[in-house]
Amino acid sequence: MSDIADDLIARYPALVAVREPLLEAAEMLLTCYHASGLIMTCGNGGSAADSAHIVAELRKGFLSMRPLTAEETARFASLSAEDQALYARLQRGIRAVNLAEASGINTAVANDQGAVGATAGAQCKLGAVGVAISGGVTTHGFSLNVSRR
Repeated sequence: MSDIADDLIARYPALVAVREPLLEAAEMLLTCYHASGLIMTCGNGGSAADSAHIVAELRKGFLSMRPLTAEETARFASLSAEDQALYARLQRGIRAVNLAEASGINTAVANDQGAVGATAGAQCKLGAVGVAISGGVTTHGFSLNVSRR
């Protein structure tokens, strides 16, 4: 993992200051993935869009395809040729969700309990102890519904 971080830092030298937290975050993501956990992201405004982009990269192939395993593919063997063609395009992904995309519940909670509660409430309901992690994207660091621990 440190080789990947060092390669990233070589391309983006400003990241040298956050090398250790970057490695810690990567380890948390890997632990969550191996436990079949759920990665939750959130943000406000443009940061919510960044969170959506991160989730998209996790849930589908990015630089390389993530083909289904033989076991997953075998589940579709009895389907029609048309359905098999659909499933042939599926990829494995990492379980991830952007909490900012749930506008209905987020605005309902914000209306009734305040904006800070929308993200925290979703984390409580969707997360399972030990298998879900959450990452907030904020450009100024003062969004309590994103940065509060």
